Amino acid sequence: MFFVLGCVCLVVALPIEPQSQSWISTVWEILERMINTESNVKRMGEEMKRSQDDVTSILEELKNVQVEIKRAQDNVTSGLEELKRRDAEIKSARDDVTSSLKEMQSSIENRFTTMKSELTHYITKTGNIIIHLKFTVLYLQALSLF
Repeated sequence: MFFVLGCVCLVVALPIEPQSQSWISTVWEILERMINTESNVKRMGEEMKRSQDDVTSILEELKNVQVEIKRAQDNVTSGLEELKRRDAEIKSARDDVTSSLKEMQSSIENRFTTMKSELTHYITKTGNIIIHLKFTVLYLQALSLF
């Protein structure tokens, strides 16, 4: 900026002569180009600032998405842990039921065997009583014949 101002002062201070018209117009063109370049640089700086703001905004959105992904991962992890815990509870309950069923089956089999033995004993005893009664009836019939 100081350079531009210095060049303007230099041009204004120089006497204008017809042969120096081309020199002045050349300096003037250079000054215009410098001013245009400076405004282009400012405009590019503003565009870069807007782009930087856009990038910052996108980075913040990405950070928020990362937080949401982490939260979702934590939820999935806790859900998996809950499923594992429930699976262990179900397995334990299934083992308890299986054990109880085996105990009940064993108890029923023992009771059935005992009842079978008792029934066999009663059938044998009843058979003996029937045989004894038949002999008694035959004996009584034989006595009644005499």
